[in-house]
Amino acid sequence: MKLIGLIPLLILSSCTPEIMGDRSPNATAFNIDCRAHNSPKIVSGTSVDKNDHDAKKVVLLLALRNSTVTSCTGVPISDRIILTAAHCVNAAQPTDIQAIFHPDMNCSSGYSPDDTISSVSYMIHPKFDGTLQSEGDIALIYLSEKIPSNYIIGQLYDENENITSDEVLMLGYGITSEQAKDSLVLRKTKKSFKNNAYLKSPLIVFSQDDATGGFCRGDSGAPSFVNVSGTEKIIGINSVNIGKDPNTECHTASASMYIPAFKSWIHTSINLF
Repeated sequence: MKLIGLIPLLILSSCTPEIMGDRSPNATAFNIDCRAHNSPKIVSGTSVDKNDHDAKKVVLLLALRNSTVTSCTGVPISDRIILTAAHCVNAAQPTDIQAIFHPDMNCSSGYSPDDTISSVSYMIHPKFDGTLQSEGDIALIYLSEKIPSNYIIGQLYDENENITSDEVLMLGYGITSEQAKDSLVLRKTKKSFKNNAYLKSPLIVFSQDDATGGFCRGDSGAPSFVNVSGTEKIIGINSVNIGKDPNTECHTASASMYIPAFKSWIHTSINLF
């Protein structure tokens, strides 16, 4: 299995396809400006407009390590806490992690540094061992201030609940193909729970070899939502892709941390912040 979520972003001038970075706890010093271009389409998915209801369910995460910024995805589960993959924050200083509350960083999208909230601290699951196959690849980020009031606090799926729709919603800021460089744009796709997912706790695995696509690099920490009696619940947090060929790794399968396997730890850890 290979990591699919962590994208290193080179230090370039502002308003390019990449991001500048230095060791600083605020968005301005991160030199997060905007991107010069957008991509219209997660793999085989569609872009999410800022007015789309789904745009308020996830955040872009940027982490600064040794003058290199990497990108992931996260999902709010309280007004101060973001749920994501452990490898997205591992070895980063807490104040060098930023949550971006905007669907993309295109120059024309309306993105502003005011859409950014810095991290204060984070917790990594004790089973995370830093390897690409870790079964504890899940983490919580505690923000310096509350999330915007128009953002949605995600609910966690309980294994005793009945999934009442076959539809799985995936949201993430990752690239659209193995060779693409179009991360930092929020996209979504929908998959069949019956045909595209199978459970191997503590993982839930999604096949990605059909037209619906799925997660790729930059989508680590991204949530998968299922419907429980009309309410969306987070059933997985994206971690790795399962594929040996780097040319097809986004089109084979992806593995997410299965939320019921970590729900007790999540609730306990929330109370420790």
